[in-house]
Amino acid sequence: HNFTSSFTYLLPLGPQGRWLSEGVLGRVLGDWQMTGLFSAISGTPIGFSASASGLRAPNNSQTPNVTGKPEVLGGIGADELWFDTSVFSAPAALTWGNVERNALLTGPAYVNLDASIVKIIRLGSRRAEIRADFFNALNTPHYANPNGSFGNANFGRVTGILDLTERMIRFGGRFLFFGAPPGLVAGALLGATF
Repeated sequence: HNFTSSFTYLLPLGPQGRWLSEGVLGRVLGDWQMTGLFSAISGTPIGFSASASGLRAPNNSQTPNVTGKPEVLGGIGADELWFDTSVFSAPAALTWGNVERNALLTGPAYVNLDASIVKIIRLGSRRAEIRADFFNALNTPHYANPNGSFGNANFGRVTGILDLTERMIRFGGRFLFFGAPPGLVAGALLGATF
């Protein structure tokens, strides 16, 4: 399950706002915009696998057997189990395991907030923006799925995070040219990511 919500808020100050619509103070404090994208993800299916050597079916994959539905323990780290591994077993020779693909358990859920702070600079009919974008602004960990390879020493353990999910900050600026043909907004964008 995924839930996503976005927002944009222009502070009510400055030439386009309710307060301080004139003067130097209005130009400095006005035209600040905050935007955000909030996501909550319930987790992705864990891919289970087992050694296929007992199948005698080359180029096929194997899954383990499971008795009942394993309890989710929710442990994170090399010494903790995400799920109860005691209900899993190796399938008998020449038989397929009974764990169905992507149907048994899901991995850790996570929430994420991406946010931007934008200063709009109005130049007649044109405008420029100076912005700071914060990806994973709250720097919450987004854990990877636990190891689903039956027989592996880390089976059932969450030992890493998803790639590129740590906080990243990007600074940039852009200049927008209005008056272009309908449906086309021309602009230039400069930026750096840290």
